[in-house]
Amino acid sequence: MKLSTLIGRTKQATIDFGDGDLLHYVYRPAAITGKMVIAINSLTETVAIADFCADAAAVLASWDLLGEDGEPVPITPESLQTIPWGVLCIVFNDAMSKAGEVKAAQATGA
Repeated sequence: MKLSTLIGRTKQATIDFGDGDLLHYVYRPAAITGKMVIAINSLTETVAIADFCADAAAVLASWDLLGEDGEPVPITPESLQTIPWGVLCIVFNDAMSKAGEVKAAQATGA
């Protein structure tokens, strides 16, 4: 199996923000690397935040988060820097936790 094949696989997830506000997104579980985890744990500078947004753009494949124009917000490092920080962290943390669940299930054959 090629690494690119593994990294390219996607999973779907939904986050409930309350009051019926659901965010559906697609992510790449195998795109989450140890380097990303280390970088996330050391977010202290603007450069690190830009790197985090680049990592998030590599992990997120699509979502139904809409801008004021009614179009999906693009998943690019630049556009992710304009998303409220709390929302971006919730989505990325959810993807990270679900990626761990996928890996654990695969390792145990569940």
